[in-house]
Amino acid sequence: MCKAQSDAAAECRLVIDRLAALATTLQTRCSSATCTPRDSDMLAEIYAVRTQLTSALIFILCAHSPYETAYDDHHDRFRSIISDAAASARLRRRTKFNAFKRFSTRPGIVSPLFIVSVKCRDPSLRALATRVLNEQSREGPADGQILAAIGARLAALETLSTAPSSPSASLTACDIVEEHRIHGYSVPPPRLNGKGRRVVDIIFQRPNPPLVQGWGHVDYSCPDGWIYWSEPIEI
Repeated sequence: MCKAQSDAAAECRLVIDRLAALATTLQTRCSSATCTPRDSDMLAEIYAVRTQLTSALIFILCAHSPYETAYDDHHDRFRSIISDAAASARLRRRTKFNAFKRFSTRPGIVSPLFIVSVKCRDPSLRALATRVLNEQSREGPADGQILAAIGARLAALETLSTAPSSPSASLTACDIVEEHRIHGYSVPPPRLNGKGRRVVDIIFQRPNPPLVQGWGHVDYSCPDGWIYWSEPIEI
């Protein structure tokens, strides 16, 4: 890890820790009889910002590695994103009463939850993140239901040819080998199918050959270094 990368990670950790201290103070206030809607909104915002910073920290720490398996080292951070996102969503439900307030132009918890849905290969955490994501509405251009559908399909593709390490064991992140992991996706605007349902034609991609075989001597900056395929997903 280079110095710039290390410094950026340290700054993220520092802000996350300070937000945790601030959240503890606000939690005490919100549990009292003097709690106001503004207090709840502020605490919800702090939790949302923590999810964003934690997801940024994960990307910073994985930036040195081309492999998707690098994300397996951040199980606890993925868990904290889900916990903070769920807390933020609960607080917002207390103060938002109509459909118009369910739409936000500000970034919140949708994108961090999507990161967990596509980058965390622990089956239980991944499924929980996808479920919480599906319960969210829109945050700017990010649609919680569309992203949840993408995450669910990506998880299904990665586990299609995966088996637990032993017949009696549950599936774990390390069982999903690098060759089976999806490395990218493209999301065009949704369309309506013949039944009037929203459909998104997601373009998934994997390196070809897999990175474990080609990294260091295959030029993955060229389209020939990738396999692309499209799948329609109903929302």
